[in-house]
Amino acid sequence: MYPSFPTDSPLPEANRPTPPPAVRAAVAVMYAGAAASLLAMAVDLATIGATRTALAEHFPNLTSQQLNAQQVPLTVSWIAGGLIGAALWILIARNTRAGRNWARITGTGLFVVATIDAFGTVLAPEAVLVRVFFLLVWLIGLTAVVLLWQRGSRTFFQASPS
Repeated sequence: MYPSFPTDSPLPEANRPTPPPAVRAAVAVMYAGAAASLLAMAVDLATIGATRTALAEHFPNLTSQQLNAQQVPLTVSWIAGGLIGAALWILIARNTRAGRNWARITGTGLFVVATIDAFGTVLAPEAVLVRVFFLLVWLIGLTAVVLLWQRGSRTFFQASPS
């Protein structure tokens, strides 16, 4: 009644241009950003005592109980931020490699958010190592954004099918 269709033959793959060196480098940098985010999370957790000391110096009127109460929300936010950050790096990297322009735009937007967040981080009473790793992750993001908006990268994203 109905013609049978072969089910074991592969579907034809869309003609997708090969990512240029700048895009491949941006993807590698993004994977490094995911690793750096997880490492920064570990540093945050390892330096919670130094952050508590910085809070005590910055807010001398806080009692010991109030300082201790800050450790739970800090720990939760550091773990959530590290895991979500790493997941976003990987998501953007995979879709960038696939030539999806939304990934380039979204990654740039997330970098803008991180830049705005940097001002709060600089002013926050945190351990010095926490600030160093935040700066490292920010620099990785800057590198990825610069690579994504080079001429060869723009051509790749314009030529890639949606």
